[in-house]
Amino acid sequence: MSDAIQSERAFVVAYGASHAGKSLLWYASELLFAYFLTEACGLPPRQMGLILGASLLLNALADLVGGLSLDRWVRTPGDAGRLQALGAILSAGMFVAFGLAGLVPAPDRFAFALTTIILFRLTYAAMDLPQNALLALATADDGARARLASVRYVFAGVASIVVAGAFAPFLQKASDAVAPAAFALFSTGLAACAAASAVFLWRRLSRDRPPRLTTAASSAAATRRDEPVAPRRWPLFLIMFAISASLSIFGRLEPYFVTYGLTSPLDGGALLVCGAVGALASQPFWSWRAQRRSLISTLRIPP
Repeated sequence: MSDAIQSERAFVVAYGASHAGKSLLWYASELLFAYFLTEACGLPPRQMGLILGASLLLNALADLVGGLSLDRWVRTPGDAGRLQALGAILSAGMFVAFGLAGLVPAPDRFAFALTTIILFRLTYAAMDLPQNALLALATADDGARARLASVRYVFAGVASIVVAGAFAPFLQKASDAVAPAAFALFSTGLAACAAASAVFLWRRLSRDRPPRLTTAASSAAATRRDEPVAPRRWPLFLIMFAISASLSIFGRLEPYFVTYGLTSPLDGGALLVCGAVGALASQPFWSWRAQRRSLISTLRIPP
């Protein structure tokens, strides 16, 4: 095996691992934060909604501002690796702090949870945006970007399975007395994985110049340029809104259904894991298709 191939594979593994670490925090926040605030912290649903809504709004603003100014800080893969490692360490620290909210005295719990989750959302953007930028910085064509994106989804799927599989038994067995401590321990473990994987990617990028990934030109379809396409934007916006809203509602209610609607830990674990397995299982198909067709042909739905 040539050094170039070994270097490419090492980068892909390091990048996938760092994305898995980041995904551990994201999936835990999507699946567990609402449940954690009401069940472990004892906050009323109104306060839970306020905390999550305010934090997500600030997260969106952080993504917007960070995206517009990212080119000032990130010009090379090494820059992206360094910034995502710093963001991961800060984000992991805030994630652990939020996980300790259940151990804070009740009068101060709302303010503590609101402050730490906002800081988590803001620092998460410093990890997320540079990692996403590596899709462009470390690839040379659309096919390579699609292939690396598929690797991201595979590792993210593994992370979602880990979160769901580890948390499902806890949902149905943890008592009120141990729930805050268990959440704190759980969040610490996830945060450690996220920070360690981001630092691992940074060290890989600092030690070796990452290869510019390309797709093998084995067919004309893989290398031809896409024809310009002018999609109708509003239908796409409406579809994205509907998908995002439905997934968000389902994700917030899923832990409650597992806890109060199911009596078997096996059934609860299966429900949480099946969605992640489905997303993971579809990725080899998209990777295979992206290497044989142009990007637009890959994404286009046949009439």
